[in-house]
Amino acid sequence: MPLKLRHADGSVADLGTTGVLRFDTAEAVFTFVEVPSEPVPSLLRGFSAPVKMEVSGQSDEHLYFLLAHDSDPFNRWEAGQRLSRKLLLQLYSAAAAGGAAHGDKAVAERCGAAGGVPEALVAAFKALLTDEDLDGSFKAMAISLPTSNELLDAISGGADPTLLYAVRMYVVRQLAAALRPELEAAVKANDDPAGTPYAFTAAACARRALKNRALALLSTLEDPTITAMLLRRFKEASNMTDEISALGSLVELSGPERETALAAFYDKFKDEPLVLLKWLGLQVAARMVSAFTTWRQYDASRQALMRAQLERIVAHPGLSENVFEIASKSLK
Repeated sequence: MPLKLRHADGSVADLGTTGVLRFDTAEAVFTFVEVPSEPVPSLLRGFSAPVKMEVSGQSDEHLYFLLAHDSDPFNRWEAGQRLSRKLLLQLYSAAAAGGAAHGDKAVAERCGAAGGVPEALVAAFKALLTDEDLDGSFKAMAISLPTSNELLDAISGGADPTLLYAVRMYVVRQLAAALRPELEAAVKANDDPAGTPYAFTAAACARRALKNRALALLSTLEDPTITAMLLRRFKEASNMTDEISALGSLVELSGPERETALAAFYDKFKDEPLVLLKWLGLQVAARMVSAFTTWRQYDASRQALMRAQLERIVAHPGLSENVFEIASKSLK
């Protein structure tokens, strides 16, 4: 749509479909005329530097519109992340206010009473999954929720990680249930026939990314047929990407399939220590102790437990320089 900009003197400039707005003062006002409906700004399009920006007056409706229609991939993804982050934090607050019980049923009841997962978010994710013009890798990222670690910084007063995890899983399961037909269609459309040679191309990677992300979401439904399918896929996988993805979904579940997959993976790679260290074993000490560096972000009881372990680590004789540096700095 051609853009027309009204200047301070009342004159109108025709910018065509593209124009540059110069911000050279602390505040600036730009007035576009002959706009048939309220515009939804998509800011910093194509911007490559990391920027945190607060947009005054940007509503959830604006973000849903960007998530469903923005042609800038990053802004589309960011809109989904902001909506998901806001929802998760709201539901966490509601669940935390409801009492000490953190079981799945209690958390689901509190989250449901607080409004649950909006239909608008389900519809936006459905639009993403069914958009044939979008790359599979982008779809896989766009339907992924912020991680618990990403949410910790936004929770003041100390976070309860078990409750945060339960709330996040509630949202994931609700989305998986609502999007099940679209997720199953994504798996079918991006699956390779048995015996297809592994291909390391952008297109093949995109198909695997979307297929495995869809399978991971479906696995949270804990449907026996889906669990059995994941175990079969794990056993029949022709590449490490599919094998690890299926294993990652199975280990989050309870039941014999989890133990079967872990035992099979260990037996297959028991003579390859690098594989076991990467996927099954604990990492080197410096990486292990890094898990304690965010101890101040948790609730008081967990802060005390984590601080005590850091102090015990620092006091241990013969520590490597890396471990001592990480642990001691975390206590300051």
